[in-house]
Amino acid sequence: MRLESAFGMDTSSIKYGPGVTREVGHDMIQLGARRVMVVTDPYVSERETVAVVSEALRSAGIEPVLFNQVRIEPTDESFQAAIAFAKSGGFDGFVAVGGGSSIDTAKAANLYATYPADFELDGPLVMHRTLAEFLCLVLRNNSARTSPIQL
Repeated sequence: MRLESAFGMDTSSIKYGPGVTREVGHDMIQLGARRVMVVTDPYVSERETVAVVSEALRSAGIEPVLFNQVRIEPTDESFQAAIAFAKSGGFDGFVAVGGGSSIDTAKAANLYATYPADFELDGPLVMHRTLAEFLCLVLRNNSARTSPIQL
């Protein structure tokens, strides 16, 4: 029996390595962003990572606006707060800094600010649109709040 030994996979662009966080301003400029919602939780917002992201955005001529009200294990209320912030902010880009809760909140805010609809969460957050249909979105995962990260 002969088995398939090759496959192809298209993915979003992923960067790894020391210093890549400092490139987020350049990355967002390439995506056409000028005013960016930086999405994180209260704990991470006090860490160096958010300061580095904000400075990298400013250095590229982008206005970062901090939303640091992400809840760990987001609820419909916390998603709705982020969505309202995103809708009123006139953002053309989103950067999530933190773990899965920040990333999921940024995705929900992006989705509902870009395609306004009534918000309902009755199960897993599933998005039925391609990423190309959203405003630019960059995700910066901390992996764990206590892990050392080279910014």
